[in-house]
Amino acid sequence: MSSYTDRRLIDVYQSTEDISIKSQSLRLLSQRHGTEYLVNGSTICSLLENIRMQASHSSTPDWSVVRLCSALTLKVTDSLAPSITTLLVSGKLVALGLFSGEEEVISKPINPSAIGDKLYRLCQPLEPRETVLQQELILLLGQLSTTRPKLFDGILKLRLGWIVHAMQMTLACDTPGLSVYSLSPSSVDKLLLQLLQYSKTSTPLRPVIWKRDLLGSLGSVPDNFYGRLWYLLERSSKGIQLYDYHLPQQPTLSHLTVEEMSFAVLVEDMLSVVRDPVHRHVVVEVLTVVAVILERNPEVSFENAIIVEKILAQAISLFKAHTKSTESDDKVRVAFYNTPSDVVDGTYSYIAKAVCLQLLDTGISGSDCSFM
Repeated sequence: MSSYTDRRLIDVYQSTEDISIKSQSLRLLSQRHGTEYLVNGSTICSLLENIRMQASHSSTPDWSVVRLCSALTLKVTDSLAPSITTLLVSGKLVALGLFSGEEEVISKPINPSAIGDKLYRLCQPLEPRETVLQQELILLLGQLSTTRPKLFDGILKLRLGWIVHAMQMTLACDTPGLSVYSLSPSSVDKLLLQLLQYSKTSTPLRPVIWKRDLLGSLGSVPDNFYGRLWYLLERSSKGIQLYDYHLPQQPTLSHLTVEEMSFAVLVEDMLSVVRDPVHRHVVVEVLTVVAVILERNPEVSFENAIIVEKILAQAISLFKAHTKSTESDDKVRVAFYNTPSDVVDGTYSYIAKAVCLQLLDTGISGSDCSFM
């Protein structure tokens, strides 16, 4: 429909009773002319509002259409600011924006209109419905952070686009073809709670890679992860390198303390360069293994930077050799990501061997290196 002329879009709108098609035709017209553009004597805004009411009051509401019409008419709920403040007070940051797109982190209270402006700027051009869905998530997360605070342990930054990704990923497994934008508000509430609960428990009926995707999407890290990263920096004079992001030993250790939220934010900034949730969580596992090795081998330290991607690539290479795989590198990587971490021949064992190889290759202080 994007190639249709204005006249044809208007004809489509008038000739169909399908409210989804009607809303899409009005969306394209509004992108070209704005919502005050007249269609048969009525503004697009008023027509969208009528469709929204029709979709929401139907015996089988079309929530995708409701969200689209709400987004196109720039609706913003007044309760956003108190919910954001609740999350901030509980020690969480909130990142607005689409998955794999630009994000903006909220770290201090702001008014609802400012939140709405950010959401519409970040989400509206590519997926208008998400501007509304993320507003719903802000309200739900604010409520849950008060009623179920333990569910947020290990999560510093709530990346809304990544949470939507986790929801869609789960739906793709459980109900193929169902879009998260089509869920009722109560179903969104239920699914969000389920995902937070899944992150805290074992999920034996789901693939390991699914669990890593979930944990990465939620930004979950193990207990004392930031404390271990501080200790890791103390033992690596050249700091930590993740892609092009360098977390230096100094001035980090001299300007901050391990308890400061600013240090945890620095670590999260480093992790944010990883664009894939599964990969992000494996990076967390790599850093955890490095820290554990240094804790158990106090005589060992890195003389050069800890190059995370080099360790991971080496671990996957060791996994490929041990499993005698003849698959492509991409398929081997997926198989590695789908391998449990803390079992015999699990990912931890390959990462630990790779850490020791990097220590020996790039410079090591100390005489031994053990993980188990």
